[in-house]
Amino acid sequence: MISNQHFELIFSSYSTEISQERRDLFYKKYNEFKNNIPFDVVRFARELGISIFGSKDFKDSQSGRIDYDGVTKNYNIYVNANHSVNRIVFTIAHELGHFFCDQDYLEKNSFILEDQKMINSLGRDSAVYDEDLTRREVRANKFAAELLVPSDRFKMDWQSTKTVEEIAKIYGVSQETIKYRAANVLGVIL
Repeated sequence: MISNQHFELIFSSYSTEISQERRDLFYKKYNEFKNNIPFDVVRFARELGISIFGSKDFKDSQSGRIDYDGVTKNYNIYVNANHSVNRIVFTIAHELGHFFCDQDYLEKNSFILEDQKMINSLGRDSAVYDEDLTRREVRANKFAAELLVPSDRFKMDWQSTKTVEEIAKIYGVSQETIKYRAANVLGVIL
């Protein structure tokens, strides 16, 4: 059984409060999907009304972004179509983390910049802005990791699986993601 406690820790881990309405939306949809491994992030996003687009125009260092249209109230996720399928899956999950955790920011700013060069070129106070950017990015990564490789299930599967490659196939993620989860969930460095 997968519990929701890990998401509650993510939602409450920073000073920005996640609205109860957004939490309720997450749990309502998540509970329909959480027992399916690998987690179908594309279908999950679409059922939330979020459109996903692939683009080959991203720099290699850019994985994706989420945009909010204040007029239509729609969200769109754009992913780097040049990346591997596993990377794209993680990117979609990461952008969903922004959707659930950074709603206020998105509604004020329309999108989240994740490219350091772009941020600095806008003339923003990088010392202040970088802290906020880092906080949002770390939280979105934790959200994505928990969505794709739930801690409780991962602990059980880890004990019965022989290799990182095998467990990566089970969850439909990269071996790097499994190594990250092993370090953060189990305290095992691979």
